[in-house]
Amino acid sequence: MKAFTLIEIIIVMLVIGIIGITAAPKLLDIARDARIKNENSAVGNIRTGIDLVQLDNRTRNISPAYPAHIDSANTAPASISNPLFGNVLRVPITNAWEKTATDRYKGPTGSEYEYDPATGSFAMAAAGGGAGGVGGYYDFNGLNSQFNYGANPTVTAFSFPVPAWNLQMSVVRFSDSDEFGVVSTGGYLLRYKRDGTVVSTSKSGITAVGSPVIETPDGSALVIGSNSPGQLVKLDRDGHDSVFYNTGGSIRSVARMPNGNIAVFDNATNTISEISPGGNFIGNLYSNVVSGGGFKTSYMTFKPDNTVYIANEEHYTAPNGQIRNQNVIYKGTPGGSTTPFIIPTLMVDGGLTILPNGDLLVSTYQSGSNVIKRYDAETGAVKGDVASVTWPYGALSMSPNGKVYTLGVANRVRIQELSFPENQ
Repeated sequence: MKAFTLIEIIIVMLVIGIIGITAAPKLLDIARDARIKNENSAVGNIRTGIDLVQLDNRTRNISPAYPAHIDSANTAPASISNPLFGNVLRVPITNAWEKTATDRYKGPTGSEYEYDPATGSFAMAAAGGGAGGVGGYYDFNGLNSQFNYGANPTVTAFSFPVPAWNLQMSVVRFSDSDEFGVVSTGGYLLRYKRDGTVVSTSKSGITAVGSPVIETPDGSALVIGSNSPGQLVKLDRDGHDSVFYNTGGSIRSVARMPNGNIAVFDNATNTISEISPGGNFIGNLYSNVVSGGGFKTSYMTFKPDNTVYIANEEHYTAPNGQIRNQNVIYKGTPGGSTTPFIIPTLMVDGGLTILPNGDLLVSTYQSGSNVIKRYDAETGAVKGDVASVTWPYGALSMSPNGKVYTLGVANRVRIQELSFPENQ
């Protein structure tokens, strides 16, 4: 028998090494995705369990309604002898999680969460978890320590085929997968993978004008309903819809709050309410909210202290007597009302978001393209241009991965990703 030569053995080893180098990142990605999905599912179940306990206690007139603690476990990793979340889950968690302090927990990805018995919130802890998050939640401190949000980002654009309805209104990047949800006119939610594969297309239940879109802990999308203007509609990954929350009024906007809860702007009562991730009313954040005119939809964004910023298109009478539109950004202090804060010299397409460093990004329209401008969120002063992007409709969406996403108006779905440099 002829033996292998040394050269042949070396070549085989090189080939095996190349295959290993190529496959290793994919295996790491699979493991990371599994941890994220595990954590995402658990967080959603825990929040649902908290809401169910709260509803049961209210029915029986037990006060306070939210459980004082969500388990009686020791501060240690979850195990059969130390089950976590036993007060809110039928089957407690016995692995992959760790209780790090009273009412504080670390998930499989390393993100830490805190339970607040006053509000029933189970959200990412303010100083823990590093960059990223699950179910639309992200940690301002962790992201700000990892990325330099004072610098200008790199813009990467990628586009997908789009059906006949070609005006995109809002975008969200789902944190449990590299997928995007895009709301288009005609009442559609288009869900894509990054490579352009269509995951699902939904029409039922979405407002025909367009809607801000946010994600839920289980990776579904929340949009404003069209069957009833006072409803938030939940759309799962397959495009199936269900009523998530009903104000009985007329919802103008919806936004994710840093504490993990959801803010709903009710145009009928001019209030912004806070509801839990399970769809239960917690309380009113703002009253006498200015609703403006023009489009039915506004866009909101929140700082960690619940300061709100709202972009509205409004009608005004020009000196020549014509009715025209202008855009006003309102600011509100928690517990109070909103007041005009910035009146940009350029048209605002509605898009705005707070960066983890506290700056306010606003998408402004200028000569066929959009300039994303940076404002001081405390004074309203312009701090400069951040990026120039092609034909976005104005939606700006901060993602748990630390990036900002916006949309393009064209005959394709054009998503533009703003990536900030990492801190050295």
